[in-house]
Amino acid sequence: NYPSYPESWDNIKMAWMKKTVTVPADWSDRIIKLHFEAVAGFAEIYVNNEKVAENFDLFLPFDVDTTGIVESGKDIEILVGVRSQSLFEDNSTIGRRIIPAGSMWGSHISGIWQDVFLVSLPKVYVEDMFVKPYVSENRLELEIAVRNNSQKKENLVLQGYISEWMNKAGNEVNSAPVPEWELGRKALKIPETKIIVEPGQSVKQIIRIPVSGRELAYWTPDTPNLYGLVLNLSNRKQTIDTKYERFGWREWAINGTKYYLNGEPFELKGDSWHFMGVPQMTRRYAWAWFTAIKDANGNAVRPHARIYPRFVLDMADGMGVCVMNETAIWASDGGPKM
Repeated sequence: NYPSYPESWDNIKMAWMKKTVTVPADWSDRIIKLHFEAVAGFAEIYVNNEKVAENFDLFLPFDVDTTGIVESGKDIEILVGVRSQSLFEDNSTIGRRIIPAGSMWGSHISGIWQDVFLVSLPKVYVEDMFVKPYVSENRLELEIAVRNNSQKKENLVLQGYISEWMNKAGNEVNSAPVPEWELGRKALKIPETKIIVEPGQSVKQIIRIPVSGRELAYWTPDTPNLYGLVLNLSNRKQTIDTKYERFGWREWAINGTKYYLNGEPFELKGDSWHFMGVPQMTRRYAWAWFTAIKDANGNAVRPHARIYPRFVLDMADGMGVCVMNETAIWASDGGPKM
């Protein structure tokens, strides 16, 4: 439904895509990865004519390590070949799939349909961070993974802070969807935590932070308060990596037939959507959709049967919209099966 695409593309089942980019000159002695937010189909990735990865999915992000293949300050050629998932279906039964394709649009999409980044990381870095707000227990829990790709054992320290997240975007259709924010008042301190990571290893660390009184304000659809967590990784001499994550102080529970938000019964009222195409692939579309829901006194969305782009969740968090999230494993009409 986007008229600038040739109609003949509808029947293309495989293609190669090529792009030349320049690696920044100050990326020497660092880990360099290609990050794909989502590629639909069986993908083969080449960098400078060397095959570096394969991936078969439609919706999930993945990373490709290109360290040692690319050089700082040099041009690199990225070549991505994609075959449609429809080529891999078992046609002995109607719609038999070997990859979760979700509802409707998932069976039509092929190719690179979300952003691709070239990412630079230090040899020792925060690999992942998951923020868990246990509101009913007055506790914030951080699940942190630190990777050491250096040749020696590292004695490290994790520490940081949590601040109010201040939305500075405008209020009308042209400015509201454009990200603009800053961190405000510090609300909590992340206690200093020491860890040791052997060379070539990844270590998972749990940090538990007590939350008392009104140190953190509740996230609700009427008051979508958000916080920015900044975590620093240091080796005592200097900070070697920083990880940022935004979160809301909120906890969902189900008791019998009722939903509870932050310990109070809560009714979800909203809208459902199946399709995702070029018109929907912007923060501006998500803002317009959520604004219509809020104007109708709704508070929730159900993005049906697939993994939506992360900007959809990002916009919902900031606008006070609850998301009834789903996977792409869908077979409710008795049709497509895994």
